[in-house]
Amino acid sequence: MTDNCNIIRDLMPLVIDEAASEDSAQCVNSHVDHCDECRIYYDGMKHMHSSRKAQEEEARTFALAAQKMKKKRRARILRNIVIGMLIGCVLAYGGLLGWSHLTMDYTQLIYYGEYGVTLSELKDGWVSVNIDYYGSSLVCGVDFEKVQEDGRNILYIYLERPFIKQYTMNPHNNYSCTRLPPERMENLYEIRQGKGDEYLVVWQQGMDIPDASAEMEQYFALNDEYWDLWNSQDSTLDGKLMIRSQEEYEQIELLRDQLRQITVPEWQ
Repeated sequence: MTDNCNIIRDLMPLVIDEAASEDSAQCVNSHVDHCDECRIYYDGMKHMHSSRKAQEEEARTFALAAQKMKKKRRARILRNIVIGMLIGCVLAYGGLLGWSHLTMDYTQLIYYGEYGVTLSELKDGWVSVNIDYYGSSLVCGVDFEKVQEDGRNILYIYLERPFIKQYTMNPHNNYSCTRLPPERMENLYEIRQGKGDEYLVVWQQGMDIPDASAEMEQYFALNDEYWDLWNSQDSTLDGKLMIRSQEEYEQIELLRDQLRQITVPEWQ
């Protein structure tokens, strides 16, 4: 990864949130078209962006329900919030940067036997990289590393977690962390699940890749349509997304609902 890659990755959150300029967005899109690691990183960030939107929507629903609780229940919640804030201030005073590193930076490699990586080939030749969390709720992230061994390109796919283990309320949903185009698959000799000396060979040049299910084909077709429409919207001066018409807003919401209703067999 080069210094230019670091700059591009710093711009990615602004592009996804529609807060970057057109030149910056074009620079990011142009870069990821030619950089495997950054494109995979970008795909993962967009997935996390969609997940964050869903979590924010759930949080708003919970807030509306909380308003209907009795006064005693509200007082207890308020007390817990105040206590939580005080604890947060103490932790921040004691060393915010160190705590952030221990709880937010993904530095600990997860054993390759605790998750699964599979491949599915779409009709257009692109290959979906599917992650199976085995029902885990451990907070973690997918990462990639492409290396050369004996002159051959090897792609490692692995999970990492923060130093301090954390868990979500519900198990992770299995999903496709990225799609690899045909020309990049041709340049790879092997795809491995894990990192370093601890890995499992998922695919090697010459091996057949299972065809994607009809549900997966439908999901990616709708997903591409959704992101094309989302990225075509204008932004306000403060960087917020501005839907040009009620029809476009309804179309985005319809696509989002359709994506949620599709059950992809490879991710079950």
